[in-house]
Amino acid sequence: MSAASLALSALLGAVQVQPDGDTIRGSLTVTASPAQVRAALADGAALAATSPEVRGATARPAGACEALHLEVSGLFSPFDVHTLRCPTATGWTETLVESSMFSAWETSWTVTPTADGGARVDYAVRTVLDLPVPASLVRDRTARSVRICLDRVAARLAVPADAVAMAR
Repeated sequence: MSAASLALSALLGAVQVQPDGDTIRGSLTVTASPAQVRAALADGAALAATSPEVRGATARPAGACEALHLEVSGLFSPFDVHTLRCPTATGWTETLVESSMFSAWETSWTVTPTADGGARVDYAVRTVLDLPVPASLVRDRTARSVRICLDRVAARLAVPADAVAMAR
């Protein structure tokens, strides 16, 4: 599909390290509606798989939430992370349940309508690794992962122009 036939104009904002040093935040503005964005972000396992650090992801219902089991790439070998992903009024949050490698794993996806009918997507990831690994390496890999996830979400939201015209 050519760029001209897409009704998606995505603008990836800066991916930034937050003042706590452990949180990386990125944003994306798309012409897709907030409902389309929420639908694209609804499946926690599929969304986790957009991360280059996640080698495998499965989900099972846990009340209103999803219990996720993630196989994450390590520097030397993969390891398991168990999280709980729950809906919020504006998106989703994910928190650590169990991991032998992390003492913190928190993510949030927030979808906000824009004045032109599109949506702004904010994605934040906070990780604290319990291994003797330089914090700068963890930050760099996390920032790369956030950028790639947002790029992949933008690609997932690419819809034919006539479908958007019909939805408005």
